[in-house]
Amino acid sequence: MTREHTDFYVGTGPNARWLGSLPDVGGPVELARLGAAGDVATAEVLSAADLGTYEGAVAALLTRLRAVEVGFVVVPGPAGQAGWPWLATTSSGWYAHAFADGKVRVSAHGGPWFRPDPRRPDGGAGAASGPDADLPVLGDTTPKTATFTWTGFRGLPIPIRATLPPVPPAYLAHRGEVALAVAGAAEYVLGRRWPLADLAAPAVREILHSLLRPGPARGLHVLPAAAPFAHERVVTALRFVLDADRYAEGNNPDHARELLESAADVAAQAVTAHRTHQPHPWPPR
Repeated sequence: MTREHTDFYVGTGPNARWLGSLPDVGGPVELARLGAAGDVATAEVLSAADLGTYEGAVAALLTRLRAVEVGFVVVPGPAGQAGWPWLATTSSGWYAHAFADGKVRVSAHGGPWFRPDPRRPDGGAGAASGPDADLPVLGDTTPKTATFTWTGFRGLPIPIRATLPPVPPAYLAHRGEVALAVAGAAEYVLGRRWPLADLAAPAVREILHSLLRPGPARGLHVLPAAAPFAHERVVTALRFVLDADRYAEGNNPDHARELLESAADVAAQAVTAHRTHQPHPWPPR
């Protein structure tokens, strides 16, 4: 299960200035569709002829979408630092939009730059030529701090910051893919959305506890009495992700990857159970 994602920059190359990121929306066609479907303006993001217009249009787009909580929109921090987690550049539908040399350019997953054309089904990507795009975050798999808001006790929003631990890059990449599947299953089954793939174990644990209720003993959490089987599968998938992180941090990445595979399988069970209203994944005896 994958998601699209787009970054916005001023300039190109390793010193390009990052303006912000918009998940769940990919290339020019998706941006144009977003503008046509709601009260956000995207035309100038794609066609601006001067830097001020482009920056203003991107800022207005991200500000508006942050206000209505569409996805996990992120912008630079107070000191201009990047705040989007490391996995962003491994999203299968990742696009980069940049303003350089008096025009807007787009790169699909780090490939050659092209001029956006939302009238074409490929957004103009078919006209791309030249060398691959060079951007500050391209190929960067270094764990960074991710920030999100968790709705905790009594519905109060709680900001959480978490940094993935220093574990093998191959594990982080696979963990990101599996965690996206788990997050997608949770969104489908429970209607809740988290940037799970980029969160460390403490933050995943907070999410897990939000899906449970206090049990009869102190510190024990159990499934709500009325929780359907699909809900239990989501909780189990989250537990597998937590266990995988512990083994990866404990220098046993092979077993950690096995646990990630289990998490992916259980997430798929959750989706199937929710879609078919199955009380159980196998026929009763």
